[in-house]
Amino acid sequence: MVISCGEETEQGSQIPQSIAVTPTAVTLKVEGTTSLSVLGTYSDGTSADVTSQVTWTTESAGKTSTVANGIVTGVAAGSDKVIATLQTLTASATITVESLAASSSSTTTSSAGAGTSAAGSGSTSTPGAETPPDPINPVASVTSATQITLSWSSGGGSTASYQVAYLLGAIAPSNCSSGSASAVESYAVTGLSPGTQYSFRICALESTATASSVGVTVTATTASYHQIFVTAGA
Repeated sequence: MVISCGEETEQGSQIPQSIAVTPTAVTLKVEGTTSLSVLGTYSDGTSADVTSQVTWTTESAGKTSTVANGIVTGVAAGSDKVIATLQTLTASATITVESLAASSSSTTTSSAGAGTSAAGSGSTSTPGAETPPDPINPVASVTSATQITLSWSSGGGSTASYQVAYLLGAIAPSNCSSGSASAVESYAVTGLSPGTQYSFRICALESTATASSVGVTVTATTASYHQIFVTAGA
């Protein structure tokens, strides 16, 4: 009987057939940081982390963001692309850097005086409630084919808890109103589909949960199942 399986193995100096950056898209503030990883896929169907083997560059040449050893830092508001290179292979992630004043400058007061909302973003508050600052340094770690674990840091201020919402595809929800609550700076999203892209928005809530920040977004793709083939001999 011959058994061929796609278990991960130590690849040594073997070069993968392709590489992919995870997450593929992330939003952070100026001076904020986030981490990226690179997964290599080999000709036998196995995969391994090759983050330490790649060379990192940014499309803006450091004007919008910088990257070193997979750690991205926001420099100035705008869009950028971080590129990982391993010999002849390349992969990239889209980086959106927001200004530190983006949340406060985009708020408008409703005519009824019921609260404030960030145009197109979903930041909300009620009278007397202090809107907390956004979380910082969001990271989406692919745990398995059906789970992505999110982690982030508190932005401080009136932050008391968090809310996490997500959608299929490259566009995150516009707000966190339909999301799940988290009392700590991490949340495991389970029951996902293998090999599927998801986009997440993480918002901060104040103690009464009546004021929500705009939120930060991050995108990741779940791992694919490895197939195991069994062939019976004569």
